[in-house]
Amino acid sequence: MLENYVTIMSRLLHHVPTSFQRYLYSTISWNSSLIGIAGFRGTGKTVMMLQHIQDRLANANESITDFLYLIADQSTVISEGLYEIAQEFFNYGGSELYIDEIHKYPDWNRILKNLCDVYPDKRIVYSGSSSLSIHQSSADLSRRTLLYKLKPLSFREYLCLKYDMKLSPITWEDLLFRHVEVSHELTQKFTILKEFNDYLTHGSLPIFIDDENIGDYWLRINGLIDQVIYEDIEADSSSSNRILLKRILGIIASSNPFVFQIDRMSSSLGVSKNTLYRLVDLLETAEILRIVYPKDTGYRKYRKGSKILFQIPNMYPAIASNYVYSSEMKGSIRESFLVSQLSNQFTLYFSSPMDFVVEKEGLAYYFEVGGKNKTNRQIQHVDRGYLFLDGIEIGFNNKIPLYLAGFLY
Repeated sequence: MLENYVTIMSRLLHHVPTSFQRYLYSTISWNSSLIGIAGFRGTGKTVMMLQHIQDRLANANESITDFLYLIADQSTVISEGLYEIAQEFFNYGGSELYIDEIHKYPDWNRILKNLCDVYPDKRIVYSGSSSLSIHQSSADLSRRTLLYKLKPLSFREYLCLKYDMKLSPITWEDLLFRHVEVSHELTQKFTILKEFNDYLTHGSLPIFIDDENIGDYWLRINGLIDQVIYEDIEADSSSSNRILLKRILGIIASSNPFVFQIDRMSSSLGVSKNTLYRLVDLLETAEILRIVYPKDTGYRKYRKGSKILFQIPNMYPAIASNYVYSSEMKGSIRESFLVSQLSNQFTLYFSSPMDFVVEKEGLAYYFEVGGKNKTNRQIQHVDRGYLFLDGIEIGFNNKIPLYLAGFLY
């Protein structure tokens, strides 16, 4: 049974890239007994697991028979049984089991729990593209598993992958207080504004490296979204609700940016408020949408004035089927980018009249996002107010190039 899976793993290891690693790779506690990696489809979870097997094999004390990589929805895995395959592997001396797309295997969380109980000295790493399934089921394994979330590419990672080079991430202090020096160095290496525009339109996922044509990349983005809607979202499986999910995405893609007004939107879609709340929640849990809540108190989860953005900036032109980076969607794309880069480390809120506020170590930082001609008007009366501006290579004082936020991870 095992020889076929070892053969498949060996072939995959021969083709896995080694020069580029996602930011999350070095932060994972790989020695833990149970590790979960969740994230939107196409972010690089599979490559990261195979890279770790490669790294372990580089150790002279390790043998390929110590490792086994399985794809959970592979027909032979389903017919032979995930538990039975793992059991044979561990009984023959295997030590580390890697399971990809585990959310597609029935009752997978119970199987993992049983394997951990029977083989406490073994190591299991699993990944899933359905954050819905992974997060819901991982609650049963919360005392055993370390669950990591893999974000889309940062702008820094995009440049590293595109040019096969090393660039170090910057700190929060670099971003706010040393941005002139950092930007000066970057502009010596890149035509930075062109690179940033390319990234915003077709560079948020590693799959960009395979698509020379922007239209092909956007088609693949739409395909990934369809997979999430038609395969991963199981809580509302009716065809009518799936159509509603796509209509919601279309409305958000055409807004600049979208501010959640429950009465207007539920009336436009012809659904109840409760149904709309549930569908938006599904899209957020599935990591298609990001909701930025107002910085105030209240019992409603989606309070009036919440901003709803796409998790991935590239989704705007892809869903809108707009093969031009139009001025109408620039505002949404800019805000989506800033939120995606900062939310990896911080919690953001919407705080009118500013775009966003970040709280760090007891201090509030207020951010406005816009083009190069945006003024200080909305932040002139607050301490720690900053403008993140698109279209400038180097800033000054509290005016920071927007692209620089993409170097935080």
